[in-house]
Amino acid sequence: IQPHIIHLHHYLNFGLDIIQKLKELCPKAKIVLTLHEYLLICAHNGQMLKRRSNRICKNPSPEACTNCFPELDQNLFTRRKFLAQATIDSCDGLIPPSHWLLEVMQKSFKLPAAARVIENGLPNSLLSRYTRDQAETNTTTPRLNRFGFFGRASEHKGLLLLLQACYKLSLSHPGSFEVHIHGGGLEQQ
Repeated sequence: IQPHIIHLHHYLNFGLDIIQKLKELCPKAKIVLTLHEYLLICAHNGQMLKRRSNRICKNPSPEACTNCFPELDQNLFTRRKFLAQATIDSCDGLIPPSHWLLEVMQKSFKLPAAARVIENGLPNSLLSRYTRDQAETNTTTPRLNRFGFFGRASEHKGLLLLLQACYKLSLSHPGSFEVHIHGGGLEQQ
C-alpha cells in the first residue's frame, strides 16, 4: 500500500527508528506523530520528574539527565537528544495534547511548522448538547455520579489519588457514585 498519511499515536514498543523507516518505505506519505508525554525529552519514563525527588524537571538537558542517571555517560543523553531531533525531522506534523507539552517540546527541539495542539477530551460544543437530564435517563439510580479513568495505570497518572478520593467519598456519600477504570500497564508497575 502507498498511504498518503501515516499517523502514529506512539512509537513505544516499535522504537523511534520506525518513523525514519516509514519515511524510507513511503517517501510520499506525510508522517504525523501524536505526542503523549515527554519521552523524547526525558529518559525517566517520559515523566519529566527527577528520579530521586520526583520533582518536576524544568530544564531538561543532557547535563540534567546525567544528574538523574549518574551511572550513565552524558554522551548517551547527547546522542539520545540527537536521535530524538532526527525523529522529529522525519515527521511532517506533530500533535501534542496540550499547549504546555508543545511549549516544552519547542524549548528542546526544532519542530515542524505543522505542530498543532489537539487537546484530549470532547470539545465543549459536543458537551453543551448533552444535558444532565439526558444523562440521568441512562441510569437506574437517579442522581448517580459516574467517574471514569482512561489511560495507563501508572503512579504518575493519578490513579492512586482517584482511589483515595473514592474511599473518602464513599465514607461521606455511600452509594452515590460509580468509578470505572479502563487502562493497562499494571504489569509495568
